[in-house]
Parts: sequence; structure tokens; C-alpha cells
Amino acid sequence: GVFQAGNYRVTVTTPQGCSATSPISKVSIYRSKIQAAGPVVFCAGDSVVLQNFTANTVTRQWQLNNVSIPGATAPVYAAKQSGLYRVKSTNNNGCISYSNQIDVNVNCRLSGTQVITEIYPVPATDFINIGLLPNSEELRIRITDMAGKLIKDQVINAASLQNFPIAGIASGIYLLTINDGEEQWTGKFIRE
Repeated sequence: GVFQAGNYRVTVTTPQGCSATSPISKVSIYRSKIQAAGPVVFCAGDSVVLQNFTANTVTRQWQLNNVSIPGATAPVYAAKQSGLYRVKSTNNNGCISYSNQIDVNVNCRLSGTQVITEIYPVPATDFINIGLLPNSEELRIRITDMAGKLIKDQVINAASLQNFPIAGIASGIYLLTINDGEEQWTGKFIRE
């Protein structure tokens, strides 16, 4: 199989020693990509336009949390609710590509609430690492599923934000909230 773009040709040799070489074939890798045309954190009633203008694309299907959105097949989509958006696209050779994901958060941020922009790896397996938080003596961390069910609620110190264990959590998308008593941070992560 060919796994990277480039120019390829094949040489075939028979057992008698005769050989023939094919003409050069150019191989390109089809990768769909999306981007947001504005802020991805906003208040209810607002939206953000997501765009997919990947060349050679003949069909698109926008998805929210890995579920197809009925009728959402245009190069642009106005996202109005929270979740992870991506597009499944097909090129003119029938190749299918799933785009990167964009996390949309419909949440009027209260004073003192910030969005965590660094939670990795994506997707996570046994641990997550959380960046851009102060070194507080005591932090309360809460993990809920997308339906709002509390999965984990514990008090930790800032050093525990590196390699925070999630091994006992089922596969899915989760909301993370961290509070130090004065400020609050929120973000999402995917457990593989």
C-alpha cells in the first residue's frame, strides 16, 4: 500500500528475466480539514460558521459528537449547540476522510470562568494533561459526561493536573470543570 503522497511507478520482472516499467503515477493523500470562521465559545442563540473547502470534495456530511447531522452537507455549517464538530467527506475518487474536530461551547462565560485550551492527548486513554492553570494549593476537579452525570469529583493540587488518571472512565466525551475557590476553568476531553 501507499501511505504518502508522491510519484510512483511499478517494475514487473518475469521469471525469465524480462521486465517492464509502468508510467509514473502521481499519488496524493486526501485529508479533509475544517476551520471556524469566528469564536467557538458564545451565548445561546448565537452560532459559529464552520467551513470545509477541501479540494476535490464531492460529498460532505457534518457530524456532531460523531453523529451525522441530518441535511448538513454543504461546505459551511452554522453550529448552534455545544459539542465536537467534524465533517466526513468523500473525494472524486471515492476516498473518505474525517476532518479534524472543533469544540464548540455554547456557554455565556460568567466572570472568572475561563476555557481550558490545552487538554491532551486527543483522544486520551489512561491519563490527561491539563495546561494553562495557576499553581493553587487546592483545586476541585469535576468530570461529567455530556448528559450532565457526575463521573468524578475530587480535590487535588496543581501538580496532579499532569497525568491525571482517567483509566476507569468509559469511552466518550466529557466535560471537565476545575475550581480554586475564586476562579473556574472548563474544557472537554475525549476518552478513547
